[in-house]
Amino acid sequence: MRFIKMLGLAALATMIAMAFVGASSAMAAPEHPEIVLCEKSELVCGVENWHPNPTELHMEGKTAPTKLLSSIGTVECQLVLSRITLLNKLAKLIEGHLLELKIEQCNLGSTKCTVTVNGLGGLSFTPDEEKLKAIVELIELEGKTTNFTVKCGFLINCTYGAGPETKLLAETDEAGHLLLLANATPLKVAGGFCPETAKWDATLHAVNLDPTLTLKTGLWIEL
Repeated sequence: MRFIKMLGLAALATMIAMAFVGASSAMAAPEHPEIVLCEKSELVCGVENWHPNPTELHMEGKTAPTKLLSSIGTVECQLVLSRITLLNKLAKLIEGHLLELKIEQCNLGSTKCTVTVNGLGGLSFTPDEEKLKAIVELIELEGKTTNFTVKCGFLINCTYGAGPETKLLAETDEAGHLLLLANATPLKVAGGFCPETAKWDATLHAVNLDPTLTLKTGLWIEL
Protein backbone atom coordinates (compact mmCIF):
# COMPACT_ATOMS: atom_id res chain seq x y z
CA MET A 1 0.00 0.00 0.00
CA ARG A 2 2.78 2.37 0.94
CA PHE A 3 4.49 1.54 -2.39
CA ILE A 4 1.34 2.43 -4.32
CA LYS A 5 1.09 5.74 -2.48
CA MET A 6 4.71 6.49 -3.31
CA LEU A 7 4.01 5.78 -6.97
CA GLY A 8 1.05 8.14 -6.81
CA LEU A 9 3.14 10.90 -5.27
CA ALA A 10 5.87 10.38 -7.88
CA ALA A 11 3.31 10.63 -10.69
CA LEU A 12 1.89 13.82 -9.16
CA ALA A 13 5.38 15.33 -8.86
CA THR A 14 6.07 14.45 -12.51
CA MET A 15 2.83 16.12 -13.63
CA ILE A 16 3.67 19.27 -11.65
CA ALA A 17 7.18 19.36 -13.12
CA MET A 18 5.81 18.95 -16.65
CA ALA A 19 3.33 21.74 -16.01
CA PHE A 20 6.16 24.08 -14.95
CA VAL A 21 8.22 23.12 -18.02
CA GLY A 22 5.24 23.75 -20.24
CA ALA A 23 4.61 27.13 -18.62
CA SER A 24 8.25 28.20 -18.92
CA SER A 25 8.29 27.14 -22.59
CA ALA A 26 5.16 29.18 -23.22
CA MET A 27 6.72 32.18 -21.48
CA ALA A 28 9.82 31.88 -23.68
CA ALA A 29 7.75 31.71 -26.87
CA PRO A 30 7.20 34.93 -28.85
CA GLU A 31 4.22 36.95 -27.68
CA HIS A 32 2.95 37.02 -31.26
CA PRO A 33 4.13 34.10 -33.45
CA GLU A 34 3.22 35.86 -36.69
CA ILE A 35 3.98 39.42 -37.79
CA VAL A 36 3.06 41.90 -40.48
CA LEU A 37 3.94 45.56 -41.11
CA CYS A 38 0.81 47.54 -40.25
CA GLU A 39 -0.23 51.13 -40.98
CA LYS A 40 -1.93 51.47 -37.57
CA SER A 41 -1.30 50.38 -34.01
CA GLU A 42 -3.84 47.61 -33.42
CA LEU A 43 -4.11 44.60 -31.15
CA VAL A 44 -4.66 42.56 -34.33
CA CYS A 45 -3.84 44.30 -37.61
CA GLY A 46 -6.79 44.23 -40.00
CA VAL A 47 -5.97 43.19 -43.56
CA GLU A 48 -7.12 46.61 -44.78
CA ASN A 49 -4.29 48.21 -42.73
CA TRP A 50 -1.45 46.00 -43.96
CA HIS A 51 1.24 47.87 -45.87
CA PRO A 52 1.39 46.77 -49.53
CA ASN A 53 3.18 43.60 -50.55
CA PRO A 54 5.91 44.44 -51.40
CA THR A 55 6.71 47.56 -49.36
CA GLU A 56 9.90 49.54 -49.96
CA LEU A 57 11.72 50.86 -46.90
CA HIS A 58 14.43 53.54 -46.93
CA MET A 59 16.71 53.40 -43.91
CA GLU A 60 19.35 55.94 -42.86
CA GLY A 61 21.75 56.32 -39.94
CA LYS A 62 20.57 59.77 -38.85
CA THR A 63 21.49 60.22 -35.20
CA ALA A 64 24.98 58.74 -34.78
CA PRO A 65 27.81 57.35 -36.90
CA THR A 66 27.72 53.68 -37.79
CA LYS A 67 30.69 51.95 -36.17
CA LEU A 68 32.82 48.93 -37.00
CA LEU A 69 34.31 47.94 -33.65
CA SER A 70 37.56 46.04 -34.17
CA SER A 71 40.51 44.85 -32.13
CA ILE A 72 42.71 47.57 -33.69
CA GLY A 73 40.29 50.49 -33.41
CA THR A 74 36.88 51.81 -34.40
CA VAL A 75 35.92 52.70 -37.95
CA GLU A 76 33.22 55.40 -37.95
CA CYS A 77 31.02 56.07 -40.99
CA GLN A 78 28.88 59.21 -41.16
CA LEU A 79 26.67 58.19 -44.10
CA VAL A 80 24.75 54.91 -44.22
CA LEU A 81 21.77 54.45 -46.52
CA SER A 82 19.89 51.28 -47.38
CA ARG A 83 16.86 50.36 -49.47
CA ILE A 84 14.85 47.26 -48.64
CA THR A 85 11.89 45.64 -50.38
CA LEU A 86 9.82 43.84 -47.76
CA LEU A 87 7.48 41.02 -48.82
CA ASN A 88 4.78 42.10 -46.40
CA LYS A 89 2.28 39.41 -45.45
CA LEU A 90 1.20 37.88 -42.14
CA ALA A 91 3.72 35.10 -41.48
CA LYS A 92 6.13 33.61 -38.96
CA LEU A 93 8.95 34.81 -41.23
CA ILE A 94 8.91 37.83 -43.53
CA GLU A 95 11.64 38.14 -46.15
CA GLY A 96 13.14 41.31 -47.51
CA HIS A 97 15.51 42.01 -50.40
CA LEU A 98 18.35 44.45 -49.77
CA LEU A 99 18.29 46.51 -52.96
CA GLU A 100 20.89 49.13 -52.06
CA LEU A 101 23.50 49.76 -49.37
CA LYS A 102 25.81 52.77 -49.14
CA ILE A 103 28.43 53.18 -46.41
CA GLU A 104 30.50 56.32 -46.90
CA GLN A 105 32.51 59.08 -45.17
CA CYS A 106 34.43 56.61 -43.03
CA ASN A 107 37.61 56.93 -40.99
CA LEU A 108 39.73 55.02 -38.49
CA GLY A 109 41.09 57.80 -36.29
CA SER A 110 42.87 60.13 -38.73
CA THR A 111 43.04 57.47 -41.45
CA LYS A 112 40.41 57.63 -44.17
CA CYS A 113 38.60 54.41 -45.02
CA THR A 114 36.54 53.20 -47.95
CA VAL A 115 33.74 50.66 -47.80
CA THR A 116 32.90 48.80 -51.00
CA VAL A 117 29.69 46.78 -51.10
CA ASN A 118 30.38 43.60 -53.09
CA GLY A 119 27.03 41.85 -52.93
CA LEU A 120 23.49 42.25 -51.64
CA GLY A 121 21.38 39.41 -50.30
CA GLY A 122 18.23 39.25 -48.22
CA LEU A 123 16.84 39.82 -44.75
CA SER A 124 14.53 37.69 -42.66
CA PHE A 125 12.20 39.13 -40.00
CA THR A 126 10.88 36.79 -37.30
CA PRO A 127 8.87 37.70 -34.18
CA ASP A 128 10.77 38.66 -31.06
CA GLU A 129 9.54 37.74 -27.57
CA GLU A 130 8.27 41.33 -27.19
CA LYS A 131 5.49 42.96 -29.16
CA LEU A 132 6.49 45.55 -31.79
CA LYS A 133 9.90 43.89 -32.23
CA ALA A 134 11.41 41.43 -34.70
CA ILE A 135 14.71 39.59 -35.01
CA VAL A 136 16.47 40.35 -38.30
CA GLU A 137 19.06 38.12 -39.94
CA LEU A 138 21.07 38.63 -43.13
CA ILE A 139 20.32 35.67 -45.40
CA GLU A 140 21.27 34.35 -48.81
CA LEU A 141 18.80 35.35 -51.51
CA GLU A 142 18.91 34.19 -55.12
CA GLY A 143 22.40 32.83 -54.48
CA LYS A 144 23.70 36.18 -53.18
CA THR A 145 24.81 37.26 -49.72
CA THR A 146 25.50 40.73 -48.35
CA ASN A 147 29.19 41.44 -47.92
CA PHE A 148 31.44 44.49 -48.04
CA THR A 149 35.15 45.31 -48.01
CA VAL A 150 36.60 47.83 -45.55
CA LYS A 151 39.95 49.37 -46.45
CA CYS A 152 41.81 51.77 -44.13
CA GLY A 153 45.32 52.53 -45.41
CA PHE A 154 47.60 49.58 -44.66
CA LEU A 155 45.78 48.76 -41.39
CA ILE A 156 42.63 47.05 -42.67
CA ASN A 157 41.71 45.51 -46.01
CA CYS A 158 39.03 43.06 -44.98
CA THR A 159 35.82 41.65 -46.41
CA TYR A 160 32.97 41.08 -43.97
CA GLY A 161 29.70 39.21 -44.26
CA ALA A 162 27.07 37.72 -41.99
CA GLY A 163 27.32 34.56 -39.91
CA PRO A 164 24.71 32.76 -37.76
CA GLU A 165 25.51 35.13 -34.89
CA THR A 166 24.89 38.28 -36.98
CA LYS A 167 21.44 39.26 -35.73
CA LEU A 168 19.82 42.70 -35.75
CA LEU A 169 16.70 44.00 -34.04
CA ALA A 170 13.80 45.78 -35.75
CA GLU A 171 11.43 47.67 -33.50
CA THR A 172 8.63 50.20 -33.70
CA ASP A 173 8.67 53.03 -31.17
CA GLU A 174 5.62 54.67 -29.60
CA ALA A 175 5.34 57.11 -32.53
CA GLY A 176 5.10 54.31 -35.11
CA HIS A 177 8.66 54.89 -36.30
CA LEU A 178 10.66 51.84 -37.44
CA LEU A 179 14.26 51.31 -36.28
CA LEU A 180 16.85 48.74 -37.32
CA LEU A 181 19.45 48.23 -34.58
CA ALA A 182 22.86 46.55 -34.42
CA ASN A 183 24.40 46.48 -30.95
CA ALA A 184 27.97 45.13 -31.06
CA THR A 185 26.70 42.58 -33.58
CA PRO A 186 29.44 40.10 -34.61
CA LEU A 187 30.44 40.06 -38.28
CA LYS A 188 31.84 37.12 -40.20
CA VAL A 189 35.26 37.55 -41.84
CA ALA A 190 35.09 36.53 -45.49
CA GLY A 191 38.72 37.21 -46.39
CA GLY A 192 41.55 39.72 -46.58
CA PHE A 193 43.81 41.42 -44.02
CA CYS A 194 41.53 41.68 -41.00
CA PRO A 195 41.55 42.62 -37.32
CA GLU A 196 41.14 39.74 -34.91
CA THR A 197 37.57 40.75 -34.04
CA ALA A 198 34.90 42.91 -35.68
CA LYS A 199 31.47 43.98 -34.50
CA TRP A 200 28.87 46.33 -35.92
CA ASP A 201 27.10 49.18 -34.09
CA ALA A 202 24.34 51.00 -35.98
CA THR A 203 20.95 52.66 -35.60
CA LEU A 204 19.08 52.96 -38.89
CA HIS A 205 15.84 54.93 -39.12
CA ALA A 206 13.03 54.55 -41.65
CA VAL A 207 12.85 57.86 -43.53
CA ASN A 208 10.75 59.65 -46.12
CA LEU A 209 12.36 60.56 -49.44
CA ASP A 210 12.08 64.32 -48.93
CA PRO A 211 14.94 66.89 -48.94
CA THR A 212 15.69 66.41 -45.23
CA LEU A 213 14.88 62.68 -44.99
CA THR A 214 12.31 63.14 -42.24
CA LEU A 215 11.40 60.16 -40.09
CA LYS A 216 8.68 57.96 -41.55
CA THR A 217 5.91 56.82 -39.19
CA GLY A 218 2.99 54.44 -39.51
CA LEU A 219 5.30 51.41 -39.61
CA TRP A 220 4.02 49.08 -36.88
CA ILE A 221 5.35 45.56 -36.41
CA GLU A 222 2.09 43.87 -35.51
CA LEU A 223 0.41 40.45 -35.44
